[in-house]
Amino acid sequence: MKGEALTTLITQTHRAVYRAREIELLSVGLSVEAADAISQIKNLGGPSTSELSRALVREPQSISSLIYRLEKTGLVKRVRVNKGMQKNQVNIQLTKKGEEVYERVASMTVATDIGAVISEKEAQTLELSLTKIKKAALVKMRDPGPLPLSE
Repeated sequence: MKGEALTTLITQTHRAVYRAREIELLSVGLSVEAADAISQIKNLGGPSTSELSRALVREPQSISSLIYRLEKTGLVKRVRVNKGMQKNQVNIQLTKKGEEVYERVASMTVATDIGAVISEKEAQTLELSLTKIKKAALVKMRDPGPLPLSE
C-alpha cells in the first residue's frame, strides 16, 4: 500500500484516534490540542513557545492563543528566563493545577488501549515508519512546490 491509499488510511486512523481521545478528555474539560500541549510542556520541561510549536507541529500563532487559553484557566504560566545569549526568553510551565490535570490526562486509557492491539515489535516498526512519513511531510510543508494556477 503506497501513495493515496496510505495517506487515506493515515488520515482515517488519525480521525478515529483523535475522536476517541476527544471523548475521553471530556471528563477533564480539555481539547485534544490542550491535552497535547500540557503533555509536551511537562515532557519538555518548560519549553519556549517556539519549542512547543515545533514539538506539536503547529503554527506559532496558534500555540500562542492556546497558551493564552491555558493561562486563563490557570493551567500554565509564562516564566522569563535568561538562557545563554537569549535574554528574557519566555518559557511555559505548568502550574500546580496544570500538574494535577497532567496526571489525570496521563492516566487516561484510550492511548494504552489502542496501543495494546499491536505487539511491541509492531509498535517499534510503526514508530519508525510514521517518523519517516512525518519527516517527509515536514519537508513538503517547507517546500510545497508550485501552487496550482487559479482560474
